[in-house]
Amino acid sequence: MMEDRTKAQVLVVDDKPGTRKRLVEALQMDGFIVASASSGHEAMALVADRRPDLMVVDYYLSDETGMELMAQVEDACGEVPAVIITGREDAEALVAASRKRPIELMTRPVNLPRLRETLHREYGRLERSRQSKRRVRRLRRLARDVNQERKFMHEQL
Repeated sequence: MMEDRTKAQVLVVDDKPGTRKRLVEALQMDGFIVASASSGHEAMALVADRRPDLMVVDYYLSDETGMELMAQVEDACGEVPAVIITGREDAEALVAASRKRPIELMTRPVNLPRLRETLHREYGRLERSRQSKRRVRRLRRLARDVNQERKFMHEQL
């Protein structure tokens, strides 16, 4: 995992080479650090090396569904927010995907400006959450230190 967390790391998973290439190029041009996979199996190998901040996942992959992949990623490294894309107007698939609560469901052709905006917005939310957790940890350390100092002072009296 890279230590530099200033840029969002996005994993694009799509079994259609043209779509995958187009998504990777568009997101890289927008400043994202992008890895890509053509199958769920390949995606899990990448996740084992580096946990992504966000994912863009095709609902219908060659070896499994995007929902199955999201569940495996969650089991391996925790929840990773994802945009689900599909080329099919399959109501059942869309309902199943919406139960997993993706950031957004998008149909093909993918609206790239909307995808970029969605990923930037979600990454901003993730970063604010991380900052908040860091502040809480820092405040807890300060409170512990103050209590230890107060205890020491009380013992000296």
